[in-house]
Amino acid sequence: METSDNHTMNLPVRWAFLRTPNKWVSAVLIGMLAVVILLNAWVCDDAYITLRTVDNFVHGYGLTWNTVERVQVYTHPLWMLILSVGYFFTREAFFTPILLNVALSIAAIIVSVGRLSRNLITSILLAAMLLFSKAFIDYTSSGLENALSYLLITLFLYVYFRKDSSQKRFFTLALLTGLVGLNRLDLLLVVLPPLAYAAWGLPKPKAALLLLAGFAPLLLWEIFSLFYYGFPFPNTAYAKLNTGIDLLQLARQGLKYYANSFTSDPLTLFLIAISMAAAFASRKKQNMAVAAGMALYMLYIVKVGGDFMSGRFFSCLVPCGAILLVESITIKPLTAAIMTCVVVFVALFAPFPPIVSWGDFGSNAVYAIDKDGISDERRFFYPTCGLLRAGKGRAMPAHEWAERGRNLRSQPGRVTIITSVGMLAFFAGQEHYFVDTNALGDALLARLPALGRPFIWRIGHFTRALPQGYVGAIGFGGNMFRDKDPGAYYDKLRLVTRGRLWDGQRLTEIWRFSTGQNDYLLKPYWQEPMASATPSEINSQQSQGLAFGQAGLEIKLGGLCHGKLVQAYFFPSNEEYMGVFCKDSAPLCGFTIKETPSSMPDWVNWRIHATNEVQASGYDSIRIFPVGGKVGCRISRISIGDQPLSQPTSTAINPHRAE
Repeated sequence: METSDNHTMNLPVRWAFLRTPNKWVSAVLIGMLAVVILLNAWVCDDAYITLRTVDNFVHGYGLTWNTVERVQVYTHPLWMLILSVGYFFTREAFFTPILLNVALSIAAIIVSVGRLSRNLITSILLAAMLLFSKAFIDYTSSGLENALSYLLITLFLYVYFRKDSSQKRFFTLALLTGLVGLNRLDLLLVVLPPLAYAAWGLPKPKAALLLLAGFAPLLLWEIFSLFYYGFPFPNTAYAKLNTGIDLLQLARQGLKYYANSFTSDPLTLFLIAISMAAAFASRKKQNMAVAAGMALYMLYIVKVGGDFMSGRFFSCLVPCGAILLVESITIKPLTAAIMTCVVVFVALFAPFPPIVSWGDFGSNAVYAIDKDGISDERRFFYPTCGLLRAGKGRAMPAHEWAERGRNLRSQPGRVTIITSVGMLAFFAGQEHYFVDTNALGDALLARLPALGRPFIWRIGHFTRALPQGYVGAIGFGGNMFRDKDPGAYYDKLRLVTRGRLWDGQRLTEIWRFSTGQNDYLLKPYWQEPMASATPSEINSQQSQGLAFGQAGLEIKLGGLCHGKLVQAYFFPSNEEYMGVFCKDSAPLCGFTIKETPSSMPDWVNWRIHATNEVQASGYDSIRIFPVGGKVGCRISRISIGDQPLSQPTSTAINPHRAE
């Protein structure tokens, strides 16, 4: 590693003060960043997914989301534990996560600007890069684990770039690597290559022992997770990575995630790219190892399809890239001035730079979600969840989902099906059982294929159809599944998530799940073909209608249609459906058919309106998927147009008839 003098070599006498750090300037820079962080501070809905577990834990219900079962809904055990300590003392769920996030973020900034910056030039440059990165500033709060990741990665690089090759240094790096993984497993990709480089040259047996000791916290957690939850990884991993969606489709979505970030926050991607290029151009193996870790993580982002939160996955690479950049190039006063100007210039192309994105920011949040399902989360939630929006007597967060949760608290003992599982579930309290159709909090649904794959999905929100009888099994106990195999799978899963921890049969089932011996019971869900019919075939079914299962129904129109209105009768009326207009097998636009409240299932006439874009393009098929797990879904009397349809006879239907 170069010394600080080498980074500012050949300076004239009048610039000599730039060779050394200035604690007062560093303090001002850190203070500026702290002010901007506080002005931008907020809490997102996903933070309350973890907070529901924290609340249950603090109140003696264990590390659970629904109190009656053990399901790991959080991806960040270390952050969850730190948040639990803070929440234990405050019992408050808005200011507590914000203040913890802000404290961790400022600590990371102190390490980077105050410690890793060995002279005044790099202090100013580092501060500018962090200050103007929207992704970095957005997630210095939010209630998620990013701020803790900032600190752990910054500490890792602080130790890594020290001029030391001792075994103590390697153990510290191994420990920090393990903590990075304990906070978020996928970030191991960033730090493992430099850790491997640090191990180079050490005696292999000694390095292996140090590595094992450093990884002890992570390994102990994995053992605990396997024993307590029955699975080594968070339920969210199974829900988001076990969807049945083609990898090529996910990769396309991942590239759209890059495009979204480039449009909304060009500085972040520019900084990441230029820092990696500088590291490889320096030909210093130590720097190239860090760049390799960043590159691996960038590829991983493409592979998994990115995220629905704009910039979130890139945010942890910002401090990493900023530190790597100043370690990889020789910085003179003129170079530093030019680079700082470039940082500011690129940042100004962002529609919402963090230095001005507060106050009434987010008032037009209806536009916060783009056509690819990627959202500017802070813009969406800031009006009701921003720190500056907290007023005297105003319950925070003030979002409608939080209000719905507070209202539900007075109606305990219910089983509720929801898709927004953060604030609503947290504020409803422990007495409510929630079925999460996106499967983040549901162990069974997380192991089922995503609804309507590969046609209907939003990244990070992979809706599952509820198996027939599943809600009844939850609400009344026992096995009420219509199909034998999924019911048997649920019984085994329920033993793992609800049974006594040391029960021998439970431990046996954990082994069977871990080795895939129970997977065959869910094969019908993964292999069930989609039903197919033309409008004439549907209309010929008379009163019985055409039956279809959870794999859905494709209505082949036999040619290109441009009609605005599609009418059809569906049974039962209290089922919910999702659908999509398609052209040449490619999805054009999705739609939702909500259930009709009814004490008795009956036929209901649904009118589906195609958007102007769909009409202009034309569509040649419509795909329909049942969501709510009702028995005996059927369709009858379909037409494209506004001519009236006669209602099928409901008395001829046996909803429990096997097809």
